[in-house]
Amino acid sequence: MGKHTQGKTFLTTNKKKPVHPRSRKAVQIVRQIKKGVKAEQAQKQANQKLQLLGIKLAFFKENLDTSLQVCTRAHIDELIEKYIARNNEELETLNAKKLLHGNVRQHAAREDALTYTLAAERKQYYETGFEMVDVFDAPTFKRFKTWEGDLKTLPAFKLRTYVKSKLMNKG
Repeated sequence: MGKHTQGKTFLTTNKKKPVHPRSRKAVQIVRQIKKGVKAEQAQKQANQKLQLLGIKLAFFKENLDTSLQVCTRAHIDELIEKYIARNNEELETLNAKKLLHGNVRQHAAREDALTYTLAAERKQYYETGFEMVDVFDAPTFKRFKTWEGDLKTLPAFKLRTYVKSKLMNKG
């Protein structure tokens, strides 16, 4: 190779035959690579969203009274409030440590993350809606009670958003 090609990277479809960087074939290869990367990122995001929903629903499954045949609005409100307040104890211990050590914010990142999560979930429940399994739908509620925590079965659940004002006004 001459001096004019030094430092340039050549994409290859096979190891023996280089492709010029400005050729149509190179553009096609780059497009395929970008498409693959984009699809992989979308898959990772979908998996992460499904995993977060699974963690949330596992909390509700653990705290749900399995002897219930029908879930009341007050019971749902209590479960959601309990879920939102699940990190309050950890926040209190971090605040106690901060007071004990003279207002040194050693665990500032964790404290900020918990505070942000608490505020976001509370805002979600009071304003836009908190996503959870539709427990007013009898087949979905029955399936949720027997759910074993498998993420593959999550899309089969009928989800519903609950807003506190609407949930309590209809009761």
